[in-house]
Amino acid sequence: MRDLDGKGVIRSDFVLLHGDTVANLQLLPILEYHRKLQKQDKGAAMTLLYKETGLRPKSHALEEETVLGTSTATGRVLFHQKLSHNTKKINFPLEMFLDEPEVQLLYSLQDTDICICSPAVPPLFSDNFDFQTRDDLIRGLLVDDEILTSTIYWYKLKSSEYAARVKNWPMYQAISHDVIHRWAYPLVPDLSLDNSDDPYIFLRRHVYRQRSATLCKGCDLEEDVVLAKGTVVGENTQITRSVIGQNCRIGKNCDIADSYIWNNVVIEDGCCVKFSVVGEGCVLSQGVHLKDGCVLGAGVIIPPVQSFLGLRIVAETFDCSNEDYTQEYELKKIGPKAVMVLAVNKDVDSEDEQEGPRVSGLTLVGEEEGEDSSESSDQLSTSSDLSYRASPVPDDTSLFFNEVMDSLSRGYDDKLQCDNLVLEINSSRYAYNVSVQEVNYHVVRALVSLPSPDNYWGQLRMQLGYFLPILVNYIRNQQAQEDCLQALEEVATSRKELRDSLLKLLHLLYEQEILGEEAILKWHSSPDLDDPAATPLRTTVEPFIKWLQEADEESD
Repeated sequence: MRDLDGKGVIRSDFVLLHGDTVANLQLLPILEYHRKLQKQDKGAAMTLLYKETGLRPKSHALEEETVLGTSTATGRVLFHQKLSHNTKKINFPLEMFLDEPEVQLLYSLQDTDICICSPAVPPLFSDNFDFQTRDDLIRGLLVDDEILTSTIYWYKLKSSEYAARVKNWPMYQAISHDVIHRWAYPLVPDLSLDNSDDPYIFLRRHVYRQRSATLCKGCDLEEDVVLAKGTVVGENTQITRSVIGQNCRIGKNCDIADSYIWNNVVIEDGCCVKFSVVGEGCVLSQGVHLKDGCVLGAGVIIPPVQSFLGLRIVAETFDCSNEDYTQEYELKKIGPKAVMVLAVNKDVDSEDEQEGPRVSGLTLVGEEEGEDSSESSDQLSTSSDLSYRASPVPDDTSLFFNEVMDSLSRGYDDKLQCDNLVLEINSSRYAYNVSVQEVNYHVVRALVSLPSPDNYWGQLRMQLGYFLPILVNYIRNQQAQEDCLQALEEVATSRKELRDSLLKLLHLLYEQEILGEEAILKWHSSPDLDDPAATPLRTTVEPFIKWLQEADEESD
């Protein structure tokens, strides 16, 4: 993504997905939905695609299980967490429920790893080097949605649409099952995508067989079986819930279940293969048993009468004594073309080894129900963020303000690009751990504090013209506009030059669409009665307020 941003090749909305995706989507309606969201919210950066499923279906692997919190009114994503084996509880931020009139919590969703992105997404990766994956970006936008001025929405696929990633062996098995059961229609074996002159025949119990495949007397294809061309199945062999590739030779009295046999494999008499993957060109000699997750690489030859449980076996194509392999794996040769790859045991915390219970419900856990100290401190810091203006400025906040002043002053003198200044401000924000509202507040405070008293308005107007992209970056929503107005009021009460120029400044920010009419009128109508300077300050901008109200009445 950073490379694409550097080359500047993406200039419109685009679809972000992985090459291992299996899908039958109609993308046009989804793109139209995303563009509709962009008209309502200029900061809409991504629309995530989810498939609604039953409770823990086959194709819903553990790492695909996602808990989603969304705004019922807008569809905006407020909370996103993927579950793991040791997930015992889920902690929802309290602000999510305070800021929205109605929140929807969703659990039975499968993450398709597909999303519609705006052209603003590649620069987000360039500006934030800690974003390495799509999930990093989602996490960053949800935690710092206002500082990054981007929002995320979600889209639920129709019941007839299918999308999933073959990212690991469990998903490989699950997606194969779904394709065989025609959930991904028209992506089904009998579609003949390769225009073969030997198409698959769709038989009962979800059995697919090409005509050139040979079945000997007494063999049984029970259910969910795909049998490719040129394959021969010997007498009295049982095959169920398995896929057999092209030109395979399967002997007599074999038992194959829940397995995937790739092309040109030879399985001799009396073999048993269950829950395993056998790579292309492998040979299983007589009486071999593979069970419980064995994976064989291409070209492996297993000697007769061997039994393996959950092992990885490869052909001998490298030096078994190579240190690069033996540091993490132990290699054990079991035949001329068969090497077992065993993971080297490492010390693991007993707590990590224990598999926690699966999440069976969603609860908002109160502090008295076992919140740890770090969670409590997070809640305290969030509460302090809401009242930061009424309390003394902490040292870190003062340092952050000084850093912003220095960045803006140096940037204006050296004519640095505003994009680079935004990066500096964001870096300072993370370094001093200040809140989103504090960033908006102190950026505006710094901007109006830069000009000298001589010719204050002339300097301020020129500097605002230069720094306009910075204001556009930070003042993007109603809350940010309130922070901006609060900063202007505080500086104006202590600096006469700004107080005398406040009417012209509000008019300028209104014309540049930094401040909206609603925010200005709300600020004007709600002075702090405990502040003796609040009412006189609003009196100085009365002509502009009157003009806004008259213009609003004329439009009505």
